[in-house]
Amino acid sequence: MAHSIEIDDATGIIIITQMGRVTLEKRLKMLEEIRGKVPDKGDLKILSDLTNADIDMSSDELMRYGAVVAAEPRTTRACIATVYKYDDPLGTLGETTALLEGNNLRIASFTSVKEALQWLSEC
Repeated sequence: MAHSIEIDDATGIIIITQMGRVTLEKRLKMLEEIRGKVPDKGDLKILSDLTNADIDMSSDELMRYGAVVAAEPRTTRACIATVYKYDDPLGTLGETTALLEGNNLRIASFTSVKEALQWLSEC
């Protein structure tokens, strides 16, 4: 899985783009990298762009990933928008788990980057 992590200076939104085959192991390694780039204070707004990704994770792995995201101290009160190529109910398992375990974590799924950015700007 190739990926990029950028911070939009104008909005403060962290834009994570994942491409190719996405596995739990690769996503956990990516989270380690993100930890070093996330500001310690202020609102945390993340756009996770999976429009060019092929998610190769089981239901259990998706749920485990969601639990890991929810357990991150900086995700308390975070806004996370995930953009999929198409409406993928299986892909949202991780988001559902994060919502159930997260403290004031706000998550939404989209099929348009423009709509995701709009939601994040209002979050």
